Amino acid sequence: MSARRCWSLPLAATLALVVGCDGGTSSKKPAAAGGKKGAVTAEEAQPRDILNKTTFDVRSVAQETQKGARVIDPTTNPNMYVAQTARLAVMTTKHNLDIYQAANGDYPKTAQELVDNLLKPEGQGLPALPYYLEYGYDETEHKLVILEYPERKKERERRRDAE
Repeated sequence: MSARRCWSLPLAATLALVVGCDGGTSSKKPAAAGGKKGAVTAEEAQPRDILNKTTFDVRSVAQETQKGARVIDPTTNPNMYVAQTARLAVMTTKHNLDIYQAANGDYPKTAQELVDNLLKPEGQGLPALPYYLEYGYDETEHKLVILEYPERKKERERRRDAE
């Protein structure tokens, strides 16, 4: 078996896990935190189903980092499912962004433009992430990134301890 076939089989299996069989989508956005840095709503701190779920929720990195989010490397997540699905989503979107740029002469200018012109027309939502992670679009570097919200984790722990 060639090295190329050995590499493509695990990728195909991971992609099957990411996309899932039912194609279920969830584009529900959590309630806004009022733009206040570190403010977390109960909904944002609530764990959500991620298996076989997709989302079209992509946020502006510039706006979200002002609210306390930070850009992370998806492979650092200790949950291997989350790490690999996020990594695959970032890689696939990078490839699709390059094709979009070649066809249109420019990259999407905003996160909403990325969703409207690249993700939704293809019907390809991104794999859902845990409650403390979101997708972000870096408009200056033209790439999809993973945003982590440390305050959501802290709020979840605080609520769990209070129970």
